[in-house]
Amino acid sequence: MPIDLQHASARADERPAPPHDDSHHMRFTDEQFDAMCANLHPSGGIARGDDLALLLEDHPHGAGASLAKLIASDQVFGFDRDGTFWVPMFQFELDELRIRPAALKVRAELAAEFDSWEVATWFAEANASLRDRRPVDLLDSNLREVLAAARIDRFIAAG
Repeated sequence: MPIDLQHASARADERPAPPHDDSHHMRFTDEQFDAMCANLHPSGGIARGDDLALLLEDHPHGAGASLAKLIASDQVFGFDRDGTFWVPMFQFELDELRIRPAALKVRAELAAEFDSWEVATWFAEANASLRDRRPVDLLDSNLREVLAAARIDRFIAAG
């Protein structure tokens, strides 16, 4: 039975309000966050870390560890936005909340040169090396090609 992420996933119309503290500098705009939400929606969207942590605790067939342990062991990544931690859900098999090995392999290829937001964006946006297809859409059907594109982009980022 698929996991219901209706309340955990972010949608553009549900994004958290910006903080009132003007000293907080966002690394990405509302429009970029909205695009991330839209682009990742077909693959499970993005979930608030607190909501996902509760889902993992309540799901007997899940990843087998708390979200904190998954992050600490580098099996899952997320990014902060205005004090809320967000986790791209393509990292999980949504029906069982198990770690998706393909996503983990590709992320490992990018991690040295990309921060978490950049990794999420990389998966979500069309990639020239993939003939303008999105890496997240090809994880299951063409992992080798996605890994090759990740290597190319890592080499480019490293200069």
